[in-house]
Amino acid sequence: MLFQGWSAAKPWLGGQPFRGHPYHPSHNIQGFDGSPGGETGPDLDSPLVRERQAAYIRQVVDTVGDLENILYEVASEGGTKGWDWWVVDTIHGYERARPLQHPVGITAHGSETNDDLLEGPADWISPGSSNWPDLMTDPRPADGSGVCLLDTDHVFGVGGDQKWVWKGFLRGYNVWYMDPYDDPEWQPVLKNQNFLDIASEPARQAMGHTRTCAARIDLAKSYPDPAIASTGYCLAVPGQAYLLYRPEGGPMMVDLTDAPDPFAAFWIHPATGQETPVGQVEGRARRDLTPPFAGDAVLLLKAAG
Repeated sequence: MLFQGWSAAKPWLGGQPFRGHPYHPSHNIQGFDGSPGGETGPDLDSPLVRERQAAYIRQVVDTVGDLENILYEVASEGGTKGWDWWVVDTIHGYERARPLQHPVGITAHGSETNDDLLEGPADWISPGSSNWPDLMTDPRPADGSGVCLLDTDHVFGVGGDQKWVWKGFLRGYNVWYMDPYDDPEWQPVLKNQNFLDIASEPARQAMGHTRTCAARIDLAKSYPDPAIASTGYCLAVPGQAYLLYRPEGGPMMVDLTDAPDPFAAFWIHPATGQETPVGQVEGRARRDLTPPFAGDAVLLLKAAG
C-alpha cells in the first residue's frame, strides 16, 4: 500500500487526523504544508505535493521493483478519482522501461464508484458495497473485465462468514478476509456493527478450502456461470471442471447438457474441507444432486480420465 488514505480522509470520526500527517509543517524538517487550505487532509491537487509523491513512488519502485511478488495498492480508502488514476499512471509510466512490471490496484471507498474503478487504469480493483449492496449477501458475478478482489473490509467493515467466502469465490472474485483475530481492541467496533457473534473461524477455514479448490481446476480458464447450478453459484471450466455451491439444504440441480464427458464427482464440506467421492456423473443432462451432509455444500466435478 503506497498511501494510507483512510484516517486522513475521515476527520468526522473524531479529532483532526492531518495534525499527525507527515505533510503537516510541524512534522517535516522542510516545514512543508501539504494542506494549505485547511486541516482536512493533504491537498492532492497541489503540484508541490504531487512532486514529492512522485519522488516517493519512484523510490518505492527502485527499492522493491526487482521482486516478482509485488502488488501495489494506491491507498486504503482515500484519495480522489483524478489522484488515484494519477498514481496508477505514474507507476505504469515509471515501470514501463524496467524489466518487471507489477499490477497496481485501487480500492473502493475513495471518491470513486465501482463503475469508475472498472473504467479506470488500475490492473485490479476492490469494489465496495456502498454502490453494490448485493456484495454483502449475493455478490453479482465478476464480469471478467479485470481482476476483482472482494475484501470484507470494503463490503462490511467487519463481517463475512463461510457462506460469503464461497459465494464470492464462485462468482469469480479473489476473496480477502480482514480478520479481527479476536483482539479485545476490536470489541467496540464489532459491537457497533452487530458483529460480536460473527463466526470468524469457519470463514478462516473456508478461505483455505477455496484456495485448495482453486488449485484443482484450471483457474485461469474459469468463469462464473450461474445458469449451470440451480443455486446460481458455479465456477466453470467448460467441459473440464465445475465448482458448484449450495448455500442451503435440499438438492441442487446441475445443468450439464453442454458437457459431453462423464465427470468424477466429489462433495466437499465448505468449513472442514472433508471430501466425499460419489462416483461418476454423466454429462448431456440436467440432474438433481444431494450432498451426504446437511447445511451448505460444495460440489466438484472433474472430467473423468
